[in-house]
Amino acid sequence: MLAATRTDQIRYLTAQLREMRKIAQSANLEMTAYLIDMACVETQDAMHAEEDANRQGNGSATSMHLVPKN
Repeated sequence: MLAATRTDQIRYLTAQLREMRKIAQSANLEMTAYLIDMACVETQDAMHAEEDANRQGNGSATSMHLVPKN
């Protein structure tokens, strides 16, 4: 079982979304690339909010246990 903070989760999602956006763009799936880009913007906004909260000492210390689904 892997414990990950909310910040770790957001970073992971952002990285995966960027990769998916590249794939969608290379496959000329314009709408899919656009929608993934919107999700990317959302995760980046969440990361900025998380960083601001951490700087102010109100950071989300929430951790979740990530368990692979079979």
